[in-house]
Amino acid sequence: MTRLIKVYCLLLFCPLIVCGESIRIATYNLKNYLSTDRLVEGIWRQDYPKPERAKNAVRAIIAQAQPHILLLQEIGSKHHLQELQRDLRAEGLDYPYCYHLLAVDQKRQIAALSQIEAQEVIEHTDLWFVYQGERRTLLRGMLELVFELGHGGELSVFNLHLKSRWTENTSDPEASKFRAAEAQAARNRILARTAERGQAAYVVGADFNDHPGSASFRRFLQKGSRRIGELITALDGRRERWTYFYGKQVTYQMVDGLIVAPCLLDQVAGGVGRIVDHPQALEASDHRMVFADFLFER
Repeated sequence: MTRLIKVYCLLLFCPLIVCGESIRIATYNLKNYLSTDRLVEGIWRQDYPKPERAKNAVRAIIAQAQPHILLLQEIGSKHHLQELQRDLRAEGLDYPYCYHLLAVDQKRQIAALSQIEAQEVIEHTDLWFVYQGERRTLLRGMLELVFELGHGGELSVFNLHLKSRWTENTSDPEASKFRAAEAQAARNRILARTAERGQAAYVVGADFNDHPGSASFRRFLQKGSRRIGELITALDGRRERWTYFYGKQVTYQMVDGLIVAPCLLDQVAGGVGRIVDHPQALEASDHRMVFADFLFER
């Protein structure tokens, strides 16, 4: 079920998002930052951790971008998250706050590292939908972090990882209907949460496992005739937009990104986001990090 964790602290230990300040929010699929069966240097290893070389590359990419709030997908247990937090700190990049969500998929989970303490942490593990006549639950749940803005407002940041395209269900090739149902359940909860709080500012960071024109993506952009979200255009240094390399088909796709409430689009610095174009990008993961800087008015 959904759990709400309220965080109370002295202002001294609780930095706010100060008006006029730039806040960098990133989303990043780490590709199996966990123990699993994998091929390592030509040898098949069972229940093997992510290789150190790949972990080093992950940290190099995070260090290059240095986001204030980092949404993570495909991390393992809280132990794996704390390991990453500890290793980054040892290299001079401190994320004092870490948030981890355990949902139906107990192997590939979602989490966040942050330099700003969330005032509320909501673990949405009760999101359900009907799929082919059966009640199903969002596989990885949805993590919501609520940050206090300097002028007294709030910003909700949601982290999602929709189902992969792999499926044995021949009636739903590439699980596109499953993802659309997951997306709709998550979208409805986001709208309900923001309406309940009387706020309009929110950011959704995700591995959508689908392209921007897909039904799952559209669930976050439009509801009936109402425009509810805007996808931030993100570019790398060559002005390319791909975020995922699918090795089996040797294709480059855009499946990761940041969607914002329409009212926040004008607060994206430069009007665009960035894709981290690092030489070790594909050594770290088959996904590339996406981030955007948000400017909050004085």
